[in-house]
Amino acid sequence: MNLLYQYGGLWLDSTILVTEPLKNHKKLLEQPFFTQKFYQEKDNSCHLADNMAYGRWAGFIQGTSILHNPLFAFEKDFFAEYWRDFDEVIDYVLMDFMMELAYENNSAVRKEFDDVPINNTGVWHLLSHLNAPYAQFPYDKILPETFLHKLNWRAQLDMNTPDTVFREIQRRYAPETN
Repeated sequence: MNLLYQYGGLWLDSTILVTEPLKNHKKLLEQPFFTQKFYQEKDNSCHLADNMAYGRWAGFIQGTSILHNPLFAFEKDFFAEYWRDFDEVIDYVLMDFMMELAYENNSAVRKEFDDVPINNTGVWHLLSHLNAPYAQFPYDKILPETFLHKLNWRAQLDMNTPDTVFREIQRRYAPETN
């Protein structure tokens, strides 16, 4: 958060699969604040209803094109205070709790969140279909609308079946070896 506050840039968790060059989305990424977003407002029908983000943001994808962005100022200060008193994260979604606090209590932050256009609506789609047969998966229909995909190191992968979505990801994006 300190680096994003000081210099701007983009944070992607290491579990994000990027399926298209970021330069192709320059207009989206050059906003004052960027995050993955698939809902405009809280929607309890969202498949992530147990998470207060409700698709309005993703802590695993955050960026800014401006220095000293109000959200990252809030995040930087929040975490400085938090780590002054605590030695461990009290909840896996602490980032979302903090972002909800910023959204509810800081009008500049709320405007930044609200101004982010809907994007990467299929961010979770690959994760839930990694072991699905590739031939039956609408992979090429998902890619045009989603270039950032949230995966998970805890996913149980079928390593014995050659034609799964996971194997197609490997074929398309694994680094070539000599």
